[in-house]
Amino acid sequence: MSEETSELFISVIEIHGCRYVSGIRIQRSDGQSSSLGYRHPQHEVLVLRSGGERLHITGFLLAQDQRGIRGLCVITNTETLSTWAGDHEGIPRRRLVASSSGPKLVTMLKGGFDVSLPIEYCGSCNNHNHEFQALKLVTLSVPAELPEQSGLEAELTLQDTALWFPDIPHPDLEILGVPEIRGGLKGLPLSVAVFGGLRGQDLKHLLSLTLVLDYNSGGPLAVEVAYSDGRTLVCFGVFNPNDSVERITFPVDGHGGERITSVEAVYSKQHAFYGFGVRIFRSPIT
Repeated sequence: MSEETSELFISVIEIHGCRYVSGIRIQRSDGQSSSLGYRHPQHEVLVLRSGGERLHITGFLLAQDQRGIRGLCVITNTETLSTWAGDHEGIPRRRLVASSSGPKLVTMLKGGFDVSLPIEYCGSCNNHNHEFQALKLVTLSVPAELPEQSGLEAELTLQDTALWFPDIPHPDLEILGVPEIRGGLKGLPLSVAVFGGLRGQDLKHLLSLTLVLDYNSGGPLAVEVAYSDGRTLVCFGVFNPNDSVERITFPVDGHGGERITSVEAVYSKQHAFYGFGVRIFRSPIT
């Protein structure tokens, strides 16, 4: 895949009303093409075409559920994104790149597929010479850029190793947390909520943080952030509004100069999130 890409096509199939990626075909500038997976010419979608510039693949955005890759978008060396193929709205996403430090050309693809027998296969037939055909793409990987010292893992940020919902965090965010969440917790997507603004411009409007607890078990369900200017609450976590819950509120006088300087998370022995504490500093108003 080191040659320039002229066009890129994605084959998509539909299973029980859901679309999945089944194959990828890359048309090179020299007229040759390479394919991965199972191609469906009648359901092949053109997602990328060179407009005369030198075009190389540097990564992918994947929309993925537990049954396979539902949608795919291509990242190029021009830092542009292709159109999406397949389903991607409301589905967890992840970014597949070789390095988090900057664009690196993807030189090889490796796919994992689930398979099905051809449709003409008869269950009562004793002939076991039927070939299996690829049905849908379950995993996709690219070779990672390793540090100069051998034996070390690729240096990828949490944004580029985990599955995220509803979207992948901005690359400027440096996410700190316990090492156990790297790569996702038991394959579940992670979520992030930026309540202070990407540059901290909304911190002056903070009014309170509220920890929402399950009334019966006492386990944390979500965190709500309220603002003094009347804007909608920011909530990260999932709970049913009709459930019996308990709320513990931490007031924050953002307008008066109070700022959260640190958060201490508490985890159980099973690495489950149990609660948190915050440290607040009041800066002088100028």
